[in-house]
Amino acid sequence: NDMMLDVLANAPDLELRTHAAHWLARSADPRAASALRSAAQSGDPELQQAAVYAIAQKPGPESAAALRDIASRPQTDPEIRAMAIHGLAQHPSPESTRFLMEMFESLPPEEVEAREAALYGLAQSPDGVNSDFLFGIVSDPDEDPEIREMALYAAAQSGGITAGQFGQLYRDADSREEKEQLMFALTQSEDPEAFGVLLEIARSETDPELKQNAVFWIGRSDDPRAKELMLEILEQ
Repeated sequence: NDMMLDVLANAPDLELRTHAAHWLARSADPRAASALRSAAQSGDPELQQAAVYAIAQKPGPESAAALRDIASRPQTDPEIRAMAIHGLAQHPSPESTRFLMEMFESLPPEEVEAREAALYGLAQSPDGVNSDFLFGIVSDPDEDPEIREMALYAAAQSGGITAGQFGQLYRDADSREEKEQLMFALTQSEDPEAFGVLLEIARSETDPELKQNAVFWIGRSDDPRAKELMLEILEQ
């Protein structure tokens, strides 16, 4: 460990220092976390990336704290910030969830990669995400389409949007593509009311292709109401 710590801090060869960072990611030496944190603030982007990646692989609250610190520093390069934020997905906790929400709201629109990373981390959160937070992003017509799509993914994975909110978004959607994305996200929702919203879509949708998609997803369900809908269709 002493040798790897010395290589990381002092070796003139950058490749050796990045190899040392990756090795220290597996080290239980308490000094490794501090050394990697220092390397993540070095002036070399390649070493910074190796150090941030290594920190993200190390379990424990110290690694999560280091990633939050790196991400929140104003002087951090946007690419490194995005890496640090993405790394927090491997350290889920209520504190990480709160941080990612706050980070997303504080990031400038041009840091798309970092904002997407924050939403990806929220998608992995086992603690639940405020539904109004994700609903506000998905329903904002001025928001970047890729960000809205990632927020929708986060909502589907984390349960961060209720079935009723999904239904409202579906009714307000302008394009078939957006409605298809919402329909799929609805099928991933754990809200017990989600199936009822999907049934409503299947019965009221006038676009044949969207209606067919809704019926397809309903047909994959074991819910007894699925059979009722199929009988309705056969009797039409």
